[in-house]
Amino acid sequence: MKSNRSPKIIRAAFLAFAAILALASPGVFAQEQAQPKTAPEEKQTLPGWSAYSYGIYYKNLALQDPQSAESSALLKKSLAHFHEALKSGESLGLIYAQISECHYYLYEFSQSLDYARKAIELDKKEIQPYNRMYNIYMRLGNNVKAAEILEEYLTNDPENIYVRNLLAEHYLNKIRDLEKAAGCFEKVLELSEREAIDDYYRENALYGLGFIRYNQGDTAGAIELFRRTIELNRNNLNVLYMLAAICMEEGMIAEAEKYALQYFPNNPENPAVNSILGRIYYIKNNPVSGSFLLRASASKSIDGTLSRALYDELLGNDDAAAATLEAGLKIRPKMASIHIALGRISERKNDPDRAFNEYLTAGVLLYQSGMLTESAYYLRRADRIKENVAGINYYLGRAYEDSQRISLAILHYRKAEKLNPNIDLLIHIGYLYGVRGQYDAAFDSFSRASGMDPANSRPYFFSGLVALWKKNYPQAESDIRKAISLNGEDETYYFYLAMVMEKLHKFDEAVSSLEQAIKYNPKSARAYNFLGYLYADRNMKIDESHSLILKAIEIEPNNGAYIDSLGWVYYRKGNFPEALEKLLEAERLLAEEESSDPCVFDHIGDTYLKLGDKSRAVQYWKKSVEHESNEAIEKKIRDNSGR
Repeated sequence: MKSNRSPKIIRAAFLAFAAILALASPGVFAQEQAQPKTAPEEKQTLPGWSAYSYGIYYKNLALQDPQSAESSALLKKSLAHFHEALKSGESLGLIYAQISECHYYLYEFSQSLDYARKAIELDKKEIQPYNRMYNIYMRLGNNVKAAEILEEYLTNDPENIYVRNLLAEHYLNKIRDLEKAAGCFEKVLELSEREAIDDYYRENALYGLGFIRYNQGDTAGAIELFRRTIELNRNNLNVLYMLAAICMEEGMIAEAEKYALQYFPNNPENPAVNSILGRIYYIKNNPVSGSFLLRASASKSIDGTLSRALYDELLGNDDAAAATLEAGLKIRPKMASIHIALGRISERKNDPDRAFNEYLTAGVLLYQSGMLTESAYYLRRADRIKENVAGINYYLGRAYEDSQRISLAILHYRKAEKLNPNIDLLIHIGYLYGVRGQYDAAFDSFSRASGMDPANSRPYFFSGLVALWKKNYPQAESDIRKAISLNGEDETYYFYLAMVMEKLHKFDEAVSSLEQAIKYNPKSARAYNFLGYLYADRNMKIDESHSLILKAIEIEPNNGAYIDSLGWVYYRKGNFPEALEKLLEAERLLAEEESSDPCVFDHIGDTYLKLGDKSRAVQYWKKSVEHESNEAIEKKIRDNSGR
């Protein structure tokens, strides 16, 4: 399905898609090319089989050069032999199909349809007469009747993936019925799961569904389907183009760059892809942007025109660039590169207010697009023009926090909060101090927040959370209970109170808190898991523990921590092989999330010991203490390693 042509990324681009499909679609119902055969020896009286052979012979001669003067006469001679063959009364369906073919090539479509229908009445699964009727209706421009023929064939052979695929394309490209096309493509995918078929059909169905979802406005669904298509064929240029264009349109700049770079070597002159790469590198202040923008400017499209304007800005042609960019801003108000260019031009024209607004807008748009470094760069440029603006400092804080530069994030959040006092931001600052282990500063922020709004439960909860991290469990209990007294229906508060109670060895109160958490949020997977694990860890109420953990897994089936709990339940039940299977699965899931848990390694070690494999048990206990020291586990290592 590889093609160097790129469909324009507009919601009604059906014709482009049809052209793409036409390049690759197998000719399921295509007209066959007849091959000449040796003529049988002619006789005055012909048995049925001999007449049929003559009919085939003359038809094939006619089709060697259908435009020749002799073709019509040969087809009529073929028809005479086929009608003679009918007298035998044998293989009538086959003969009717051949008569239909002859009438078709004589442009006698009505007779061709009649004989094709006769052939179908005798054999509803023979594809050739359906093929003939489909081609006739297509030539007549009757797309609805053509679709009905395909539907009719599928009633007799519903799992014919080739015809199902053709029908999907027909509904999409000829009838423009997106829902019916989607249903057919989905059926193709379903069949491809059960049958060993060429990957083309699965790839084509995913691409078709992606195109439909995009035209229906489901951009996220389209991207997911196109990604699945690329997994099947990483060289599908049409899909790479669509992904690059849609991701750029949606502000997913990093992904747009990735897909555009994969596409570019195969078609380096494509204006749309050059525009994508040019705009991305323009935002990044990369000098190579100019060459991409220049190539893109050859296009008369909006993106081509805007690329030319950006190129003019790089050259310092401010007046020419500004006029185009101002017009483009009305069409593409969220295009960060336009704001950047206008900001630069405004600076050169000594218009600081306009420059400030453009850089601020660009910084926010880039933050929303996930370009954190670039976002911070343009926000700092705005800050240099006008200092002490709360909004700039807030977004700088967000950009630095998402980049894991927590100290800088706190610095700018504090500036923003000082300029515009905000209790939620103050709580967040305290939380970040807690993450960094600066507990006194964290508690000071929470104290200030509670002073601003004494009835607000959140400062007390977060103070309790940080106290839990600090392992000051009495303070954690006091603060979280204060939060609950102000808001007694928050599942999160009860969940973390249960954690504190467990640390304080107040088992009954931990259980009671988790029961309250479940009461206020019956879908709290973490509460079900925690309660189930508490029972399993104490080797009590094992059946109830099992049931609770299964509820958690039903809600979050791929949570490694919950799978570990299930494995531990099996351990408590004495089913060590099943326990090991679940625990190893938990290890894999947590490793994929890069959140390996020493507790899981400990559980695996204990299970291997029960299965008589001391060597592997010690191996996993060592992995556990490498992550977190634990005297009890180190003792198990010593007791079972002979040292």
